[in-house]
Amino acid sequence: MNIQVKIIDILKSNFKWLVDENIKMKSTIREDLQLDSISIINFQVLIEDEFDIIFNPMETDLVEVFTTISSLYKYVKMELDE
Repeated sequence: MNIQVKIIDILKSNFKWLVDENIKMKSTIREDLQLDSISIINFQVLIEDEFDIIFNPMETDLVEVFTTISSLYKYVKMELDE
């Protein structure tokens, strides 16, 4: 399972303005990809469903996790490795 590819596939298949976008690991979720707060929540749920993980806002700084594709990747990888 390639986590990076799945994250990018989720973005491209659920946020139509990103279909032709060249999404990189350093892409910022808010600025570069233009996801607003509602889109980020939807994205969070899609990630939880795809990887069978739960983001706990009491234990995790979600603003930090959802800053870049790289920061999200690192978090998902860490959760899956546990």
